[in-house]
Amino acid sequence: MKIQILVDSENFWADLQKEILAAKECVLGQTMSFEGDAVGRMFSETIRQSLAKDKRLLLDSYIRAIINDQFLYSFKSRNDAALMAEVRATSELIEENRQAGIQSKFTEPLGLFFYKISMRNHKKLVIIDDRIAYIGGINFCDHNFYWHDMMLRIEEPEIVAYLKHDFEMTWAGKNVGAIKKFDDFTLITLDKRNNENLFQPVFHVIDAAQSHIFVESPYLTFPFIDNLRSAVKRGVKVTICSPDANNWGLMRKYMLWEANRSGFDLQLYQGKMSHLKGMLVDEKTLVVGSTNYDFLSYRAHIENIAIIHDADLVQQFKEKVIAPDIANSRTATEGELQTNGFLAFASMKLLEQISRVLKFFP
Repeated sequence: MKIQILVDSENFWADLQKEILAAKECVLGQTMSFEGDAVGRMFSETIRQSLAKDKRLLLDSYIRAIINDQFLYSFKSRNDAALMAEVRATSELIEENRQAGIQSKFTEPLGLFFYKISMRNHKKLVIIDDRIAYIGGINFCDHNFYWHDMMLRIEEPEIVAYLKHDFEMTWAGKNVGAIKKFDDFTLITLDKRNNENLFQPVFHVIDAAQSHIFVESPYLTFPFIDNLRSAVKRGVKVTICSPDANNWGLMRKYMLWEANRSGFDLQLYQGKMSHLKGMLVDEKTLVVGSTNYDFLSYRAHIENIAIIHDADLVQQFKEKVIAPDIANSRTATEGELQTNGFLAFASMKLLEQISRVLKFFP
């Protein structure tokens, strides 16, 4: 298959920038975080230079409440001059893009008093003409762009056409929930309302594991943890790689507690925050995309997930992700594993139930 794993923003951007500038028909981008900082401006200015006739961006309403990982409506944020300047710069950049011929639309309104803030369109997608699609975890803002992460570069015409159709449906205000097979590549598009059913192929992959499961994610939680724990009980080795410098401290506590009680081999990625998500089962089935394998993805997020059986892509993941990331990780110590994460677990369980109910409200 003509699919390539691009690890980290420098590799992704080197490839994407070249393709944007070569585009003739369209440049279609979708991201959850897009900010008026250096990366947001670099992305925008490159699209402006493109000769493509159709240039559009889908931006999630997340950035109307959260910029640079800060909630904009807290007292602290409202008094942060630099943060408020970035908020204004983001609005100005979107308007500058409009004047330059780049249309923008916002997905998933936040609702009254932000009651829908957990229900996000979490997809990251770029389409170049009918030739190339990129999916994965990289957002277009400074802090996300420089985290450890990955994207898939896809040059399979049928898959690109399907992803382009998905973009058009989202642009029209319709979220598609579907499972589509392309030989050794199965694409799952989550629509938030039917996620529990659409996630079943991922659970089937975990439940069919016989020897080893490797998972890398910053926010891995139930219900995926439950299936991984069951795998350990039947003799499968489960290795989890998660960032030591997690931007959500509550999640780090939970992961340590969960690894101890479930028998996982927890590897803590060193250095910068890792936002990379991927799962390899028995060295033959690869699961990648925008999902974090967490309760929000399961209950309330709109995502792209790929289940892949292609041997070349599996080998790419082993060489480009597993080997270097394990080498750049340390094993959680016995002392760290004694961390009490029950309160973190209980808090997330409460958030899960709230999201489960609210996603059906208009």
